[in-house]
Amino acid sequence: MGNVTRKRASVRRGTIIVFMAVALPILLIMAAFAVNVAYMDLTNTELRVATDFASRAGARRLSMTGDTDAAFLEVQEAASRNLVAGQGLVVDAGDVEFGRASRDVSGEFIYTTTMTNPNAVRLTGNRTGTGNAVPMLFTAFASQATYEPSKVSTAAQIDRDIALVIDRSGSMAERTEGGMGTGWMPGDPAPSNSRWVKVVEATDAFLAALAQTPMQENVSLVTYNHAAGVNFGLTGTYSDIENQLDAYTASFEGGATNIADGIAKGAYTLADMGQQRPWASQTVVVLTDGIHNTGTITPEDAATAAAAQGMIVHTITFGNDANQTAMQAVAANGNGQHWHAPNLTQLNKIFNEIANNCPTLLIE
Repeated sequence: MGNVTRKRASVRRGTIIVFMAVALPILLIMAAFAVNVAYMDLTNTELRVATDFASRAGARRLSMTGDTDAAFLEVQEAASRNLVAGQGLVVDAGDVEFGRASRDVSGEFIYTTTMTNPNAVRLTGNRTGTGNAVPMLFTAFASQATYEPSKVSTAAQIDRDIALVIDRSGSMAERTEGGMGTGWMPGDPAPSNSRWVKVVEATDAFLAALAQTPMQENVSLVTYNHAAGVNFGLTGTYSDIENQLDAYTASFEGGATNIADGIAKGAYTLADMGQQRPWASQTVVVLTDGIHNTGTITPEDAATAAAAQGMIVHTITFGNDANQTAMQAVAANGNGQHWHAPNLTQLNKIFNEIANNCPTLLIE
């Protein structure tokens, strides 16, 4: 009886040894396969992130400078900062092309390769070829020693609908450093050294800069004192806006400062006048030299309402009397940015930055 038991135990031990001899290599192969697949997925994700990041960076540089060489260098630099399988992504000249992106009647983006007024950057991110392919972690159990992923990303600067909201309260007839000067009365032409005249000059330069971008920006004009008025809905004819501002210069009335109504009317031109473009981003640019002092709602609440409609509200304070803290809060509520311009030179720089700071969208 004892011999039989020992024989059965020996058989079981032998069976387990045989099973392990067969199963262990299979388990190792399966584990290696799973690790390799996971590593390939991780590499794909890293390559996608790096390619998208670099194409967006290049498109932004292209928008700001219009220089394809500068945009290419930006793509290279941005790609190198992103690791793919432990190495910075290397971009060669043949990996980048420039073109134009526009929407068709269905709202889908169409990309066309061209060097004439490009507004888009297409990058092919590669880890392919000799010396650049990704080595598998477990080559002994893989059918191939390397993995060669490739991703394509296209980023474009998109069209904008911009509501330009400008203060024409009484303080805008003062000089930038303060003081009305002598002899001016409401209804007279705005003094030649007044804040208003300088704002009109900067606005003309802003519109000229918009006209030079490869995108189509439509602009509306809202001006405000004790209440806001819509001077023009969205238009691509910037001369209409310039002429209206010149008309105010010729007979400047002044008044109180209702910033909130200006923001609300600006948002109205972007959403409720039937002129907005569904594919365009929507931005309200609010300029003031003073302090909100009339109206039934606050500028912060007006900016919050605009942001709830998907708009961005930027604010600019001009001169030393403006309430910068309050307008910073307005910009924060509107998911935008605040700038302060103590003088015309700085105001021109701010407007130029806004003109060339177009939204970047991944379209592929």
